[in-house]
Amino acid sequence: MIMSEPSSILTFNEVEPPFPLLDIQTKAVQDFIARKRGSVTFATGIGKTAVALESIRVLIQSRQANSALFVIPRLALMQQFRTEASRWKVPEGLIGVFYGAEKNPRLMTFATYQSLLKHPELMDNYDIVIFDEVHIVSGEKMGSLIDRSMSRPYVLGLSATIPKSMTELRRMLPVIADASIQTGVEVGRLAEPRLIQVPIELGRSDHRLVVDSTQRMDNCVSSLSAMGYIKRDSDVFGLLKGEFPGKVKALAYTYVGARARRNKVLSAAEVKFEALVAIIEEHSDERIMVFAESVSAIEKLCEYLEEQGIRAENISAKTAMPHRAKIFQEFGDKFNVLVSVKTLEIGVDLKMMGLEGDVGIAVILASGREAIQQTQRMGRVLRAHTDKDRALIYVIYSPEFESHMVRQIQRLIT
Repeated sequence: MIMSEPSSILTFNEVEPPFPLLDIQTKAVQDFIARKRGSVTFATGIGKTAVALESIRVLIQSRQANSALFVIPRLALMQQFRTEASRWKVPEGLIGVFYGAEKNPRLMTFATYQSLLKHPELMDNYDIVIFDEVHIVSGEKMGSLIDRSMSRPYVLGLSATIPKSMTELRRMLPVIADASIQTGVEVGRLAEPRLIQVPIELGRSDHRLVVDSTQRMDNCVSSLSAMGYIKRDSDVFGLLKGEFPGKVKALAYTYVGARARRNKVLSAAEVKFEALVAIIEEHSDERIMVFAESVSAIEKLCEYLEEQGIRAENISAKTAMPHRAKIFQEFGDKFNVLVSVKTLEIGVDLKMMGLEGDVGIAVILASGREAIQQTQRMGRVLRAHTDKDRALIYVIYSPEFESHMVRQIQRLIT
């Protein structure tokens, strides 16, 4: 049962922000309430979650809404969001959760995307629906969630950035507030980023594999473009779902396979590991976060570092929650290098885990092209702190194949 009785709403009157909101956050709240639909695209660390919680507070306390559903990308983030709600003085009895093992909806409920896909009717019970990391809502199934949410009075999307290629999402939830990394620096929420380029030259074997994979990708894109099925590389992924001719499907899968092989080589090239060791030795007394492209790459990297006498731990979707908590606890005490694929890119708030203060160095080995991925990676180390006025972003890359990534990061931080 969802608690939205008058007594519950009165209790919600005690909710308040635990800190003064920025002007850009307040304006985002006002614009959302006025428009009732939209997305807030703030760089990681500026405070998108605060915009959502303040919107919920204002709407419920003013009796314009009675309940809120907060949709999050991963179960691992559930406790983080519940803790943040408690910081806003949301009474524990009004906070509900909805996922596989526990389905207990309340006035303010946190649900995972996967659980909502299985029970989309849950949205019908809420006046406010918040989609965290809304850029992950793609494809027919996920897109159906946005479609269904349109019947609700208020719908808000949160993201560091929404790709321009997601035209339908941008139409349904248009960007109503935007703030870049530089804006975050100017308002004091983010440390000044400093990009340090570390170019490397691939070995002969790795170079040959990357060239071959790149050629296969280009051939697939050329064929699919000539057939009229895509306009850009990223469109290929949309061909993996839905009904398409066998030849089209085959080309799409060939592209994806070649791309995975290419990224795996670029992410796990030993020459990059050697460059990373030099960075670690230069910052031997500082905590460093390293991002690679695949689970196999980070496991291989940790083995390589161990051979060099450097202890490193890795976190991925496979890492059990108790072990993950232990890793966070020991980071900076028993080891200084933490490696991840995407688990630390999406939604994780290092401040809540006591890590953010002196984590000011990120090293990117991956060849990820999406701006959202780079923004989230940098966001892990950009949050400002009294002991941190700068953040170092190292990019270890092949100038022949990965210059685009450096240019992308440069655009994001200026």
